[in-house]
Amino acid sequence: QDGHLALEASPAQRAAVLNSAMAAPTGKRQPPSRSRSPARRSPVGGGYREPKQGDVNKLSGQKYSKRFFEILATRKRLPCWEMRREVVDMVSNNQSSVLIGETGSGKTTQVPQMLMDAGFTARGSIAVTQPRR
Repeated sequence: QDGHLALEASPAQRAAVLNSAMAAPTGKRQPPSRSRSPARRSPVGGGYREPKQGDVNKLSGQKYSKRFFEILATRKRLPCWEMRREVVDMVSNNQSSVLIGETGSGKTTQVPQMLMDAGFTARGSIAVTQPRR
C-alpha cells in the first residue's frame, strides 16, 4: 500500500490525492487493511510536542539554545510545517510514501526531522531519496 501527499495543496486536493492512493483499479475505495492498523505501525503515538524554553533536548541532553528557537521559527514558515501530522500519519500507515512539493517547501530537510520527532528512529534509520537530475 502506497501513500501520496502533495504539499501546497488545498485540503480538498490533499484528500483527493490520499483517496486516489487508496483507490482500487475499479475506482472503488479499498477497505483499510486490518494487518496495518495505525496503532500498530505508529512508532510512538501521541505526535509532536513543541519544545519550550528550558526544555532539554533528548538527543543531546542539553537545554535548547536561543539559536534552536530561531531556527524553529523559520521551520514554522515552511509549507511542510502545517502538514507535519499528515506526513507522519502517511508514513505510519503506508509501506511506501511519495511526498510531492515545490522546491523549498521542506521535503528533504524537514520531513526527516518530523519523522525523527515522531519516534521513527527508534525502529531504524530514515532515508530520503530524490530523483537524479
